[in-house]
Parts: sequence; C-alpha cells; structure tokens
Amino acid sequence: MNPPVYLHIGQPKSATTSIQSFMNRNRAALDARGILYPLAGLQHTAHHPFAGACSRQPINWIVPMDPADMIARLKAEIAPRRHRAVVLSSEAFYYGTVEPALVRKLFDGFDLRIMVALRRQDEWFESAVRDNIRTGFFKRQPWPANVNDLMPAMRYADVLGRWAEVFGKQNIMVSVFEPKSGMQPVEKSFLAQIGETDFSGYEIGPRANERLSQDCLSWLQHGPNEQRISAEHFKVLRLLALYSRENPDPPELKYLVPPQVRRDILDAVAEQNEIVAREYLGNQDGVLFDTAPPNDVWVKYPGLHPKAAAAIDNFVARGITRKF
Repeated sequence: MNPPVYLHIGQPKSATTSIQSFMNRNRAALDARGILYPLAGLQHTAHHPFAGACSRQPINWIVPMDPADMIARLKAEIAPRRHRAVVLSSEAFYYGTVEPALVRKLFDGFDLRIMVALRRQDEWFESAVRDNIRTGFFKRQPWPANVNDLMPAMRYADVLGRWAEVFGKQNIMVSVFEPKSGMQPVEKSFLAQIGETDFSGYEIGPRANERLSQDCLSWLQHGPNEQRISAEHFKVLRLLALYSRENPDPPELKYLVPPQVRRDILDAVAEQNEIVAREYLGNQDGVLFDTAPPNDVWVKYPGLHPKAAAAIDNFVARGITRKF
C-alpha cells in the first residue's frame, strides 16, 4: 500500500519558503526516517511544476514540465515499504487559477491530504504587498487599491471550500501561522502534522524572505517598471536584506499598512474566520487567531531621503560581486 501524500499548498507568506528549504536541505535525513521529499517535479526547493500543471493559465515563473513524466518519476521514487509519508510543497497551489479538480485528476490513485497554514489576514496583506514590491509586481500605484484585488485570497472559508468540495473536509489539514515570541520552529510544527515528533538531527538554515526596510522597498520602486524574478535580482534582494538588518526601521515605520486599514480587513473577513475556526479546527468559540487586532504606533513613511538612497546604492554596488 502506498503511503499518504501530504500536499502542502501554502498559503504564501506563511513560512512556506523556510519549510521548503528545510525539507530540501534535510532530504536524506527525512528519507532515513521514512519521509520522502521527492525530486520529481522539483523547481529549486519546491514542487511548483505540479501546481503549474493544474492551473487554468500559465504561471510565468513556473518551469513547465510534462505532467505524466512528473507522476511517473514520483511513483518511481516512492518505496511503499520504506516511506510512511510523502510531502509535496508549493504555495502556487493556493493561487485561484489552480483547480482542485485538476489536482485530483493529476494525482489519481494517490491518498492525498491537503495541508494549509493560514496567517491573520492583515499580517498576510502587509507581507503580500511587501513581496509584490520586492518582485516589481506593484509599481507606483497606491497600494490600498489592492485590498479588493487581494481580498479573494483572504476569504479563507471560500478558499478552503474549493478544496473541500473535491477532497472532503476530513482531508484538509489546517494550521495557524502566527509569528510570536516563544513560538516553536515552523519546521518542527510542520513535521509534527505528518507524525514526525523527533526533531533531533535536522539542520535548520537561515530564515528565508527577510523583511526589507521601507527605505529599501522605496529604493526598489525607483527601478525599471517591470516584474523582476531573475537570479540577479534575487541577489540584490539578499543584499537589501543585509542592509535592512543593519539599518532597521524604527517602530513607527514597522508597517506599510495603517492600523485602521488592517482593522478594516479583519472586519471584512470576520465571518469567514469564524467558519474556518469551527468547521476545520473544531474551535466552537469561532476564534481562529489568538493575537489582538492591530493597534500599532504608526506614521506615514516620509519617502526615501537622498542620503539613504546613496547609502543603499553604495552598499549594493560593493556587494554585487560577492558570492552567496
């Protein structure tokens, strides 16, 4: 009998990259304990081509691969008497263009379990806006206009409902991602969900997708008006992350999004969150997230000062020839 396949669909901005990097880095150690993180359909450290094969339209950053070949390679890697679990991961599965029915068809014959981690919507929106600035997707437009554009991804009951219609609620494994002091490593929580309770002997690498300061985000927006997903650009992002670590924002500039906008987002999705809490996590009180609504000290970012722009220019220029 083949082992269950845990399909980790994100959501994006919920430590998915850190989890994928961990699984890829520890492939041999995981395999020795009966957990397979397949090479089939792997793009960098995640299984994005599987998601691309189930999308109604091409996703421009995913490398196209032949679906039948990926499934054949996956089956060849699975050893029923050695593996007790198989893990595939791509946050691209969370995208609205991916059809759960096509996922079911692609993985016909597999015992598929859907894993998803949900982040409080206002925090997710802040992170998504920052990421879209990093990659050039948002360019010189007022980001509040994007609240409505991104709202479908924040209606969690609707998103999970699409998957539950195909796979059944009993096969949707929901967890909550709330970064906070004292929280155990996300990698440990992830493995615990698939029954791996011994976390010793694994290597945890540096955190992925470090937060950029508002100066660095503004600096990026002065670049070419195009989406930036090249290896060269990601090297610049790593340099900007180093700069941000050395020159962090003051507390009042921690967030791009004002507290009132964040509270409005939470009000708009309150009913959705209650449904998820009750129907997927069994929380009859309807509480999905523990942390209090935002009430941060906040001031509007004043813009990139010429001295700060010059300092970032020099930092990136000096570091661009380094190896990472």
